[in-house]
Amino acid sequence: MFIQFENDLVEVFIQYRKRKTIKLSIKNDLNVEVVAPLRTPKKYIRLLIENKKQWIRLHREKMKKNISIPILREYEDGEKFYIMGSPYNLRVVQSDHDRIMVFQGDIFMYTKKKEDINYKKRHMEKWYKDIACERLENIYDRVCSRFNVIYSEKPELHFRKMKARWGSYSPRDNKILLNSQLVKVPEHCIEYVIVHELCHVKHRNHKKEFYDFLEGFLPDWKLRRQELNRYTNV
Repeated sequence: MFIQFENDLVEVFIQYRKRKTIKLSIKNDLNVEVVAPLRTPKKYIRLLIENKKQWIRLHREKMKKNISIPILREYEDGEKFYIMGSPYNLRVVQSDHDRIMVFQGDIFMYTKKKEDINYKKRHMEKWYKDIACERLENIYDRVCSRFNVIYSEKPELHFRKMKARWGSYSPRDNKILLNSQLVKVPEHCIEYVIVHELCHVKHRNHKKEFYDFLEGFLPDWKLRRQELNRYTNV
């Protein structure tokens, strides 16, 4: 199914599942995805999309500002790196000492081995880990103080770089693990991840009760999650 948005022809992908309601979302490629109950007539889906055209248009415009990040880094001048959702241009400088500093809209990497990609990568990752520990811990403490009604004992916080998850909760030792790469995304997205994991203190799985509980604390959690997903390659 296709729908016309001004000069854009947008494809609508429809999935049928055992569910009671229709879920409408915008994919990263700016097309529309619909998850509908079994045997929902396409005529009804088309009518729904027509009624939601304004919502779709607004969200597509927002996602057009998507984060475009190359999968393979070369750590050269001009590459963009993110801190708390803001882009910074990398400036690589040959130096006798290794250090990284932020000045205005640039990240300056002073390095002994300007032409060694792996060396620069390790240098950058260590720097990100250092700032992640400080910034994420501060945000975690603030979030925990705002939402302390969720838990009886504050979960212990740990960090690790993870490929497929932003965070996890371990009920056995009451520990929350955050992906150190979260320091690259906006603070309200970090807050979503933390509250999400805190809610697992009460609800261990992702059933309806969990999302109802989460929505009670963050009514806009779906928008935050959608924005967070834009940063999957950071």
